[in-house]
Amino acid sequence: MTLTRLLGINPQLIRYEDDRGLQLAEEVWRSLGAPAEGQALADAIERCLQRCTEEGILYPAILLKRKKQVEHGTWQPEIKGGLTGGNPLPRDGETNCEKCNGSGYILIEHGMHSKWCECNKWVRFQKVQ
Repeated sequence: MTLTRLLGINPQLIRYEDDRGLQLAEEVWRSLGAPAEGQALADAIERCLQRCTEEGILYPAILLKRKKQVEHGTWQPEIKGGLTGGNPLPRDGETNCEKCNGSGYILIEHGMHSKWCECNKWVRFQKVQ
């Protein structure tokens, strides 16, 4: 599961300028134990925003929006059968790609550009939605 999937973010709608911030947010969220609900999720998103600000990196506005929605109780990730909805988790015997970590895209040129990953996870993402 990725933060992008958990928050219901369509990667195709992320602006080029925000991509690096989203990647950093994914890393921070994972380092905090990948919380998926309630105040723990809001706190993790807040830490992501703080870290982006500390490093001078633009973050996607959807992160701030989701944080406020979670805090106010107007939005929460959909949980189906104990798993968060969205992109399916890897099937049995399948692991997340080491290059893109299951997001379907990788950053190149020190995070200034991105490209589709060879694992084609982005194709699966389009079919799910």
